Amino acid sequence: MKKVYILSLFFIFLSDTSTCTTYGDPHYQTFDNKMYNFQGSCKYLLTSDCRRKNFSVRVRNERRSSRLFSWTKHVAIHIGKTVIALYQNLQVRVNRTKVYLPFYHLPRFHITKTNFMISVVTDIGLQVSWDGDSYTEIQVPNRFRGALCGLCGNFNGKANDDLKLRNGKMASSIAEFGNNWTVGKRRNCNRVPAPPILSGALQCNSFTKLLRARRKCSALKSPSFALCYSKVKPNEYYRSCVTDMCQCKNGNRCACASLMAYVRACKRQGVLLSWRTNTACSYLDHGLLLYHPFFSM
Repeated sequence: MKKVYILSLFFIFLSDTSTCTTYGDPHYQTFDNKMYNFQGSCKYLLTSDCRRKNFSVRVRNERRSSRLFSWTKHVAIHIGKTVIALYQNLQVRVNRTKVYLPFYHLPRFHITKTNFMISVVTDIGLQVSWDGDSYTEIQVPNRFRGALCGLCGNFNGKANDDLKLRNGKMASSIAEFGNNWTVGKRRNCNRVPAPPILSGALQCNSFTKLLRARRKCSALKSPSFALCYSKVKPNEYYRSCVTDMCQCKNGNRCACASLMAYVRACKRQGVLLSWRTNTACSYLDHGLLLYHPFFSM
């Protein structure tokens, strides 16, 4: 009975939160479930409590083996006078001092590492997860509804007005929206390439690359994922996966980012996906060993 009670509390807690994710080159899904791509290379405000200034989450995106695309280099969480910086390879600094996990600064926050994911849990309900490569997940409680701003949107329950600028007006393009939410000094920022980047398969500059991208990403169309299709449609994740694989020089891990995002989106809907074989792509997600045979081809 105790385990059932704890599990029930866990799902009640999840139902009272909303999630924003960013992954890959990067792809964004706002708190109100709007999905878009923005490839700027700079420091950006991912989300912030724009009413009471309780917190902000910022990211540094940089070009990574591509002149067209950017990937998240690190994440910075600002809570009061404290800055928690999450770096590549799961390195963490608190106020510029390297810390080892688990790290507790109670009651304000604690930082833990579960398998391949770092989780920062704060006393105001903000939670940030980081895989040490490109995947960022932010959860906020419903009491912040309508109070947020940044690349994750305003969290008002309406996806069609998420692309608001700092002045409250709607952006005329995703590039204008993204560039409006830069933070810090801009001299190291790279403008989004023009003309606009083509999406999906059109980004592959050879038929061989396209076939490889589709093969690596076809895991999302396999029976292993079918259990979740009624809850989370895989189409956007598949397109994101093909986009990343066409531009990526780092092999299988570029496909893994989209798979990771889909698996965790399904988990938030109560669907746990698992599959396994010996592969080059695996994630230990809360005790579930996730593998797929397409990555060993």
